[in-house]
Amino acid sequence: MLDQITPEFLEKIGIRERGLHLKIKKFIERNGCLEAFGYELSGSKVFNDPVHGHMELHPLCVAIIDTPQFQRLRYLKQLGACYFVFPGASNNRFEHSLGVCHLAGQLVTALQRRQPWLNISKKDILCVQIAGLCHDLGHGPFSHVFDNKFIPLVVKDGSWKHEEASVAMFDYMYNDPANDLAKLFKQYGLTDADRIFIKEQVAGPSQNSKEWSYFGRPKEKSFLYEIVANKRNGIDVDKWDYFLRDCHHLGMRNSFDYTRFIHFARVIFVENQFQICVRDKEVFNMYEMFQTRHALHRKAYQHKVTHAVEIMLVEAMKEANDFLLIPGKGPDPNLQKSKDILQALQRRRLYKCAAESVPIEGTRFNDESVIKDQIMKALTEEEIANLGLGMMAAEERVIVQLVYLDFGMKDKNPANEIRFYSKDNQDQAVPVLSHEVSHLIPKNQFKEQLVRVFLKPSDDRDADGKCLQLLMEAFSTWCKNNKMKEPKKFVNIEASPKKHAPEGYMTPEHPTNPTVKTYSAGKKITKILF
Repeated sequence: MLDQITPEFLEKIGIRERGLHLKIKKFIERNGCLEAFGYELSGSKVFNDPVHGHMELHPLCVAIIDTPQFQRLRYLKQLGACYFVFPGASNNRFEHSLGVCHLAGQLVTALQRRQPWLNISKKDILCVQIAGLCHDLGHGPFSHVFDNKFIPLVVKDGSWKHEEASVAMFDYMYNDPANDLAKLFKQYGLTDADRIFIKEQVAGPSQNSKEWSYFGRPKEKSFLYEIVANKRNGIDVDKWDYFLRDCHHLGMRNSFDYTRFIHFARVIFVENQFQICVRDKEVFNMYEMFQTRHALHRKAYQHKVTHAVEIMLVEAMKEANDFLLIPGKGPDPNLQKSKDILQALQRRRLYKCAAESVPIEGTRFNDESVIKDQIMKALTEEEIANLGLGMMAAEERVIVQLVYLDFGMKDKNPANEIRFYSKDNQDQAVPVLSHEVSHLIPKNQFKEQLVRVFLKPSDDRDADGKCLQLLMEAFSTWCKNNKMKEPKKFVNIEASPKKHAPEGYMTPEHPTNPTVKTYSAGKKITKILF
């Protein structure tokens, strides 16, 4: 109870002498509870954020932010390769982490004020804020490109999750003597159990148990684990921030209003656990949230050019992986292939997405290499020879990619895991199924798959146009034979074979076209070329 003692409380119980107030304050500070006497914001900082406005963060959060381990997040693109497609998508993990910290504090504080009998302490609030601040510490370059695509290629067992890496980085940051965080954690009353609680919010439970899998907080406070990274239904402040921030930087509309969720959020004992529930009238707002997530994936995260850039980045990192750490005076010749890929990326000589298609309902594919082999078999030997240019074989030039779009829980409807209470009964919460909301909401389909085929470019753009045409035709044949919808084809006009220009236009083949328009500019004749 020490962290809840304030000057107002002392006045209320009859302790009014200033000297006694100071003695009590010093006693509380010595026992690791600096958050008392209304001084909890001493040493805090205000950050001006483009999506949340002014955010005031706790002094301990500020101390974490000022470490080299956290400052590293300034250089990690939140949207990875999307920045190569959308000019405004330059936001980084740094500001996202600050935003999650801010929203985590807002939600848990709202629950504390609305339901004081939940016994949410100031330490609980601070731990939730720190978890929000540190949840992305383990991301690598280009965020999920590193975690999900590069690491599985170079790590033998492939067991890398950025959440686990975030916990490892948190421990490294805490134990770094230059940061002096251990002293600050103690000053603000945070114990080893609190640090376990912070890490469990990021990476999940520390044990597997039917009764209760967490060490950091008892089962009575299970709802605290649903704020930063909600393993139950995916509704958490991490999503709220990246929805707002990514839409802002991508120039897209965000139709989900998180402030209404905070206003109507309520902790209710449901299915033998305390869960964060929301008013029944907010059910459509929840679907808006999942639709926003789907739209971001469809329009930006899974954009065909975004994926082309990702493939190139992963190839460059993979080729350099075994040589970057070797010391030497001159450049390592083994890095030349990585260098060539990155230079091509800088010159926008990107891999071309030839086409994509969607499997008909009930059909799914799992192996990209099998699809690639089947597409190549649809080509004749002569076509394969035409496809293989320069030093690359035809098979090396073709890339097949499976893309997945869902509501955040793969084949499941995450809205079915949300519990809703009514205005007349605020202590009982029940699920609201999709057909009770709208008949326009899909009943059983919450995940879709795309199949895309890419072509690596050569130095001959005219030949590349013909190769793209060959590849699109082979892919169309494969789609007809494998229960796929008619593919959507992407033709690079610049690389396509030249077509005859319409009358009135001049081309290199018709330099003296009599119908080309000319304009007088003094004594000079300027020809307008289209």
